[in-house]
Amino acid sequence: MKWIKKGRIWKPDKKIWWQQHYAILPTPYLVEDNRIRIFFASTDKNLIGHITFIDVDGDNPSQIIYRHPRPVLGPGEKGMFDEHGVNPCSIVRKNGDLYLFYVGYQRQKTVPYTLFTGLALWNTKKQLFERVKKTPVLDRIDDELFLRSGACVLPDRDSWKIWYVAGSSWIHLNTPAYRNRLMPKYTIQSATSHDLISWKRSPRTALPMPRGDEFGFGRPWVIKDGSMFRMWYSVRYASRGYRLGYAQSTNGDNWVRKDRLMDIDVSSSGWDSQMVCYPAVVKTKRATLLFYNGNHNGKTGFGYATLSDK
Repeated sequence: MKWIKKGRIWKPDKKIWWQQHYAILPTPYLVEDNRIRIFFASTDKNLIGHITFIDVDGDNPSQIIYRHPRPVLGPGEKGMFDEHGVNPCSIVRKNGDLYLFYVGYQRQKTVPYTLFTGLALWNTKKQLFERVKKTPVLDRIDDELFLRSGACVLPDRDSWKIWYVAGSSWIHLNTPAYRNRLMPKYTIQSATSHDLISWKRSPRTALPMPRGDEFGFGRPWVIKDGSMFRMWYSVRYASRGYRLGYAQSTNGDNWVRKDRLMDIDVSSSGWDSQMVCYPAVVKTKRATLLFYNGNHNGKTGFGYATLSDK
């Protein structure tokens, strides 16, 4: 599975007040085979996150054919789980309506933050997303206290399946990559739903717990490819930050890690020379495309790679 890097597509546009930092969590949606809409989040000077999108050419995603001039979803009300910002993570269509699953984050005092999953519905007339509810659709539970986010959602026969990041503890790291920082420990879980709102968690962890130098798996992205489920995700290492991983499953529940097949790494210099993270894969009629973030969890923007046919 050799990926050929094609370069950066977008970085924060500092001329815009709400786009001072980050272009994080590129979330592609295939509008047409030759038009891909990429939702992403940027933050203002206070690091409050807003979601917007650009449209790119499906044959050449380096070519931007439209940039939306304003946010399509902003932070929640004061005191809410998403008061300090929102990040996109998955787009699904149900009965003709377009839904956005998003990460809502809230800064805390005794731990750095909490991350939970919200749901919003596209309003075609207003050209923005509106919250389905003010509370999370994946809220905290006893053994997932701080993180239930980064969701990827797919239809599964007569229901829906979600894979998401789950965490309930923190570790203190003082490494070159994380200098004296409190970081969450997290893995990937799954759940099912019939209405996109109420979710029943699977009793089985989707991926085994991180091992060795690893302490987290970030932003799963799952596609159904024939009879095979394929998952791309970020592996977070204490010593060097994020790299990309890959796993396979025949049923979407029992996953086998095959990270060695993920033939893509950091570049020798430039915007993705320190880390690669937050993958999202789209298949068009002519290519398989990987969108991802680079250094500092997306501060330098996002780019893409194509899957080699050799």
